[in-house]
Amino acid sequence: MSAEEPFGIMGAQIKIKLTLLSSNITNTITKYLPVIRINPKQKTTFEIEIDLHEDTKVFTLRRMLPRMKMFQQIKERSPLYVSPRCLLIKNVFYKTAEPKRALVNSMA
Repeated sequence: MSAEEPFGIMGAQIKIKLTLLSSNITNTITKYLPVIRINPKQKTTFEIEIDLHEDTKVFTLRRMLPRMKMFQQIKERSPLYVSPRCLLIKNVFYKTAEPKRALVNSMA
């Protein structure tokens, strides 16, 4: 996605959006990780948003333990498994254009 940009990957900033299932498995929780700037000295010309989702096919303590305070530390330390499928969205800052989207499946 950076090949056609004036500064290449050096002009990118990356936002990572993580969508998790709530404890009751009916709602989702969206968290944004801190923005990553590839080269802080370079003017940012485009942004790539990586949309990740929790893999619900993997058994984890995070989803199985009840919502009690005594289990909170165990749940927070248990691993989080991310789905092998993700969505990349590219937004260009220097021209008006529709965002480019790409669905990535790392299992293929």
